[in-house]
Amino acid sequence: MAAPHYFFAVPMENHVKEYLDAVCKESKSMFPFKRWVHREDFHVTLAFLGNVSPEMLQRAQEKLAQVTSTTAPFSLATDRVGIFGKQDSPRILWKGVKHSSPLCTLQQKVNDAMKAAEFYLDERPFRPHITMARKWIGDRPFSLVRLENHLQPIVKEETFVVKEVVLYETLPQQIPKYKVKNRFHLIGEDPVR
Repeated sequence: MAAPHYFFAVPMENHVKEYLDAVCKESKSMFPFKRWVHREDFHVTLAFLGNVSPEMLQRAQEKLAQVTSTTAPFSLATDRVGIFGKQDSPRILWKGVKHSSPLCTLQQKVNDAMKAAEFYLDERPFRPHITMARKWIGDRPFSLVRLENHLQPIVKEETFVVKEVVLYETLPQQIPKYKVKNRFHLIGEDPVR
């Protein structure tokens, strides 16, 4: 059995999960990907910790608690659909989130805190997204334009409030595959929706 991996992420509110699940279900038959994400696994990753010792995991949580204690809740909205990988054979299909200074600031604070705790993090630029599917397996080339046209009747912007950061454990043999290990509430006044 593989060792567990951990990451910090922004979870989705239920109405966003329902919407994303509907988008996935609407897309599955015409757009074959190897794995579609379970509705309970939708999230925006802030920092991937990997396989770490219990001591390092405890240190990461202490550092994250310091970050969330000084961060107020904020609103976030979904955006366009996109891909990572080759245009005709993507490895990831995702739903984006609109640019958010509070989200970028939160991710930078989390990143800095984890580096201070001696974690080695991905150095690529932060590209916030919600993974919907992995690994194109279609017998013809994938077309993002075709997918966008197909989804046009149900595409909408979903707005939600980021109130917490979650520590997830990855359980690759299970569905859903991410288990909540801890929740860190953002401290501050609720934003106006």
